[in-house]
Amino acid sequence: MVFSGDTAPCQQVVELAQGADLLLHEGAMPEDTRQRGAMERVHSSPATVGQVASEAQVKRLVVVHHHIEPTDDEGRATITAEIGKRFDGDIRIARELEEFVI
Repeated sequence: MVFSGDTAPCQQVVELAQGADLLLHEGAMPEDTRQRGAMERVHSSPATVGQVASEAQVKRLVVVHHHIEPTDDEGRATITAEIGKRFDGDIRIARELEEFVI
């Protein structure tokens, strides 16, 4: 299991997560918002976190530290679809206090 906090896409995370069963990664910031100011160096978008998970060849991706409300199923579906364009593994958008069995 690999847990990445706030981070822009970087090769070190790809290397650390290589072949992991589970990658927890922040990444629900829209790309246009991420590209404003210093956010580009601190956060990942759904597209970039999908690319990191794909390059690392992880089995499961859980997106954490996002701004999607627990009841926003449409937002979760949109984020999942965007990530799925680059990553074909298991994708989950975490809910506050959700537990995962590894």
